[in-house]
Amino acid sequence: MKRICLILLSVAALGGCASSYDTQESTLAVDDRIDVLQASVSNPYPECDAAKEYRRVANLSVERSERVYLQEGALCQRSD
Repeated sequence: MKRICLILLSVAALGGCASSYDTQESTLAVDDRIDVLQASVSNPYPECDAAKEYRRVANLSVERSERVYLQEGALCQRSD
């Protein structure tokens, strides 16, 4: 008798673990869009000292108007 009760409890417990949720519709439709905002951020680093040695921090393959350089352990920018 105990064995039958244990089997029934095990089946009931395993059946309770099954998910009965429907698929969530968390996808975007073509009409779910907003306008793109134009934004820019100024380079916050001070100008590099032309008399001192400096090196580019990252070699980016895309052309950029402003890059960050390392000079004596501090970040700086060049405007030329």
